[in-house]
Amino acid sequence: MKANDLGLELSSHISKKAYELLGNKWYKYIHDCIASKTWTVEVSGELLKFWPDTPETWKKVDRFGKNVSEAYWLRKHVGVFRASPEINHLEIDRLISVKRAGEILDRVAHHGKNISTPDLLRIFDATFDTLKTTKSKDEPTINFPSGYDVSEFLKLVRGRRDSSKEEIARREYLVLPLLRYQQENDLTLHQFMATDPSFFVDVICQAYWPAKENTSGQRKQSEEEEGRASISYELLKGMHVIPGDESGRIDKEFLFEWIDSVLRIAKEKDREDVAKSVIGRMVAHAAEDPDDQMWPHQTIRELIEKIKSIELERELRMERFNMRGAYSKAMFEGGAQERALAQQNRQWAEASRSKWPRTAKMLGEIADSWEEDGHREDERAEQDKVRFS
Repeated sequence: MKANDLGLELSSHISKKAYELLGNKWYKYIHDCIASKTWTVEVSGELLKFWPDTPETWKKVDRFGKNVSEAYWLRKHVGVFRASPEINHLEIDRLISVKRAGEILDRVAHHGKNISTPDLLRIFDATFDTLKTTKSKDEPTINFPSGYDVSEFLKLVRGRRDSSKEEIARREYLVLPLLRYQQENDLTLHQFMATDPSFFVDVICQAYWPAKENTSGQRKQSEEEEGRASISYELLKGMHVIPGDESGRIDKEFLFEWIDSVLRIAKEKDREDVAKSVIGRMVAHAAEDPDDQMWPHQTIRELIEKIKSIELERELRMERFNMRGAYSKAMFEGGAQERALAQQNRQWAEASRSKWPRTAKMLGEIADSWEEDGHREDERAEQDKVRFS
């Protein structure tokens, strides 16, 4: 027999049944045939792959020698891990050793409750370490995980009490392109960024050049740098977690200390202005203040007055417009929706004027922009009336 014989798969099932019926007699027969090199290593692995998936079988397979054992672990079925964490650990070890971590990830993403957290993290790391050294998807032992499987796997790890935010965040950052279309709005990575100013600035440094280099236009990015910059930019764009925010109650001291640290580190890395822009986009997502029902939250108003940054305020205004998202209108409705938004922002501006003048000015500019959009919508509605009348 050869590894590509049509009858080999049937022979593998026959070998399984013979082992179930004859036990050690069949084992001895197989052992003697392998010892006498009746079959190739590959064929030997095929004949063993359907034997009972137990530690006892694994020990017997090891007695056939390193090459046959490896052939077996390359071929055996990777099923749901229903055994104890200790036994699962043994199986995971052997599968990782033959570069089948991706197949394990695929299984445990949906059925991983019996896998220890250290083993989950090891599976993840081994999967992507293997992919780094893989030149082609055609390599037979490589399983390329889907974005959905990776997303489900990370949800499983996030639910473990013995997993740290840093451990999860580092791995989310590695696979962010796979998560981009999986509606990952609650990344641990964002929570970690909201507690670690240094890491937050590291991401900014990946996404943006230093101010001096950005204006000179002399430096060119490598393909790897461009990819990492794109990932980092998307990560910052999706950063809606406000440092110190607990269900709408923002810890002012924590937020201000975090921002002071971010701006200090960013200045050292020649990225202070872009850091202010990123912060502006982030705080645009702060909720209304639960005490006075005004937006922005009072802590954010005080931040605006404290920082006095054109970059922060400009990005904050732009993000508020972008946050509107998709919307619908009735036929010939005109700019009623935009005027309502303008009126709300003017009310907030008026209420803010005495204590938070920069905030009031910013809110007034937002209101003006909504008014302008409202006028354009009115004109469009009038044009539609003529067109469809």
